[in-house]
Amino acid sequence: MQKFRSQILNWSSCVNCGPRGGRCLYTLKEPKPSESNIIKAIHLASNLKTTETIKIDFDEINKTCVATGESVSNEWFRIFDYGTNYCNLHNLVTEIGFDKSSKFLELTSNAVCTQYNMAVCG
Repeated sequence: MQKFRSQILNWSSCVNCGPRGGRCLYTLKEPKPSESNIIKAIHLASNLKTTETIKIDFDEINKTCVATGESVSNEWFRIFDYGTNYCNLHNLVTEIGFDKSSKFLELTSNAVCTQYNMAVCG
C-alpha cells in the first residue's frame, strides 16, 4: 500500500511524464479515518482539461494482500478514451513492480475498461 502512495506522490509534478504523459499529475487524497485500507487519488490528464478519480482498496484474503482498483473519468463524454483509466492503474502497478510478482493477477476486459484493447500506456 505504501508503494502505491509513494508512487502517486512521486508523480505529482509535471516532470518526466513518460511518452504518453500518463506518469505525472497525480494528487493523493487524504483518506477518511474509516478508510485506512483505501487509497484515493486524482489524475489530471496531460491535456490539463480532464480528470480521473482513482480508488484502490486493499484487503487481506487467505493471508494474501488483494488490491482492487478503479479509475473513473470525471467527464461523462470520456467513454472512448483509448484506455486512459486502465493506463492510470497499469502505470502505477508496473512502476512499483507489482506485475513482476508470481501472484500478480490482473482481471479486466473491454466490458470493464472501455477500449482496454486499444490502450497504449506510458
